Amino acid sequence: MTLTYLNNSSSGEAQDSRTPSVRVVPEFFTDPEDEFRAAVTGAALFDSTSFGRIEVTGEDRLGLLHRLSTNDLQGLRPSQVAGTIFTTDKGRILDLVFIAVLESALLLIVSPGNEDRIIRWVQTYTILEDIILRRVTEETAMFSIIGNCALEAFGTIGGAIAGANTCGTGEIGGRPVLAVGVHTTRWQGVHVVGARQALLEARVELTRKGEGRGLAPLGSRAYEWYRIATGMPALGKELSESFNPYDAGLLEFVNFKKGCYIGQEVIARLDTYGKAGRILSGLVFEHPPEGAGSGTPIMKDGKEIGQLTSIAAGAVDGRYLGLGVVRTDEIQQDATVRVAGGIATLRSLPMFPPYS
Repeated sequence: MTLTYLNNSSSGEAQDSRTPSVRVVPEFFTDPEDEFRAAVTGAALFDSTSFGRIEVTGEDRLGLLHRLSTNDLQGLRPSQVAGTIFTTDKGRILDLVFIAVLESALLLIVSPGNEDRIIRWVQTYTILEDIILRRVTEETAMFSIIGNCALEAFGTIGGAIAGANTCGTGEIGGRPVLAVGVHTTRWQGVHVVGARQALLEARVELTRKGEGRGLAPLGSRAYEWYRIATGMPALGKELSESFNPYDAGLLEFVNFKKGCYIGQEVIARLDTYGKAGRILSGLVFEHPPEGAGSGTPIMKDGKEIGQLTSIAAGAVDGRYLGLGVVRTDEIQQDATVRVAGGIATLRSLPMFPPYS
């Protein structure tokens, strides 16, 4: 498998990666709550082109990324997929990155707008290693099938070219694509990547095929509800230099048996001495917490026990959903807390309806 097909433009025109194309995802296609339920109970199709994509080549590509991030990447083989976290020297989060291993390259899927930061971070620690990082976000497109049955849904309409934490190349509607399967403890999905124009055409074909199989198109509002309900982290919210992997509930992407990486000493010390004092929690509000936003204190019995990281716009099933990093000694299912004058209950993740 290679990434050469990413450069295949159906129009035959050269694409200028220096000129980003802005794609706006509709807030909804039908009813946002119906779209949300489709993701919760089955699968839904979301335009994730805004997420960053980096092609990595060179003989030392996997070894260097292994030494710079939290997970064990050294033993990965072609067709495998792994999530890993890039952290600062203080163990704080720069990004959660999913890596698809191909025969002669890697594809890194990073948070929207974070490509250049990750490239600069890797280059800072590149001395004599043979590695080349190339941003391919603008010349490609990506859509994602997400939901509890995402892998099964993709299998019925896209073939067996990707599974749980595996990737593969194939065709959709006669157009070449790379499918990247992701399976974590709280969410799963398939990211489908290809040359921009060809993939947008393939997306239309996939949407048509999926209509009779319950694969609903997902607007931005339902996606944000689903992201928060599952505890899927977002850049600048849960993925932030304010937090470490413990805080964001991302320990499944940390390997405590591997050797050194940037931030390893701090994270290992938290583990060894049991000093991890915060954890990501769900929040369910009966009424919208007016004035609340990322960083707003979470209060209990008159004292601050954490901070809000995400709050969804609008109610789903009559509830307003949020995420917050809360002190572990204050975590209690269904405990009542206050956020900017609003009242919420703490929920374990994922938190799906019914909420009470």
